Amino acid sequence: MKKHTLVLLASLFVVVVAFSGCIELPGIGVGEGGISTGVIIKSFAPDMSEIFSEDEVTFSLTVENIGGEDATNVRAKIFGLGTDWTGTDWDDIAKRTKTIGFLEKSQPEYKVPGGVGDAQWGIKSPVGLKVDNTYTASVRLNYSYSTTALANIKIYNNDYLRSNPEDAETIMRASGIETFSVTNAPIKVALAGLARPLIYRGEGQQASITILVSNIGQGKPYKSEESDMTITVDKIEVNGGKCEGNGEDDYRLPRTGKKSIPCRFTLPYIDSYTTIPVEIELSYNYFLDGTTSIKVLKSIYISGETTTTTEETTTTTSPTPTMPSP
Repeated sequence: MKKHTLVLLASLFVVVVAFSGCIELPGIGVGEGGISTGVIIKSFAPDMSEIFSEDEVTFSLTVENIGGEDATNVRAKIFGLGTDWTGTDWDDIAKRTKTIGFLEKSQPEYKVPGGVGDAQWGIKSPVGLKVDNTYTASVRLNYSYSTTALANIKIYNNDYLRSNPEDAETIMRASGIETFSVTNAPIKVALAGLARPLIYRGEGQQASITILVSNIGQGKPYKSEESDMTITVDKIEVNGGKCEGNGEDDYRLPRTGKKSIPCRFTLPYIDSYTTIPVEIELSYNYFLDGTTSIKVLKSIYISGETTTTTEETTTTTSPTPTMPSP
């Protein structure tokens, strides 16, 4: 009986999933594992997956701008290997950061890919390892980016609706947004408060909308410190005029969820129906991390000689050291 009950419950679960389309798992922040947009890490890896102790290796990074805005001040920093690694690109702290510069936006509508950039670090593995070790190298990609959103919102004159009752019901069931577009970027913009068209009732009437800003990328935005989660509002205009109620230029985004930015404005006079434009521009710095691993094989030194051990015999050679088989 229990077995049949479990089968029935499983079947019901499948039906629920089919109708709902998806299941949202709690506790997963969008910013932690968001979508690939803006400037992304295409690859980050050493030129060899295994090396010997005191060998040189080159870590290579390739990044691409797949978003809809130009990226500036693109740079990458390698970290995480440890203090026993050496080499010019590791010993000199400044050389751990490589400048990539400017990456042009992608234009998929014209089949034009975005800019691609590369960086390399030459580093030497630790000396005299007694055991094989696997190391993790990390890279942090930083860049400056923006988000632009454009909308047209609907306004109807109240007297016009009253004189056309056959159309009014249909009109008021429709969205208040006629068109909306936002550039492909790690910081997303949406509009709220426009479930239906705005209604003009008289001179000087004010209305309000809400701009919702959220981090949908795989990293985090910042202004000065990488932990501040701050974006800058460069422009919010409705019908060519600035909004009331959003005096702050900088806003701190939540780790998950959306930041609400209020916008109040005066409705223009209309005698029947019109649309008015909304323009939103945001700017911010952004960072995301990537990791790779490399295995470093041990070496055994005895008084200037190297001992190489096989399953059958042990031989000693001098003075040129040899490395053991992996």
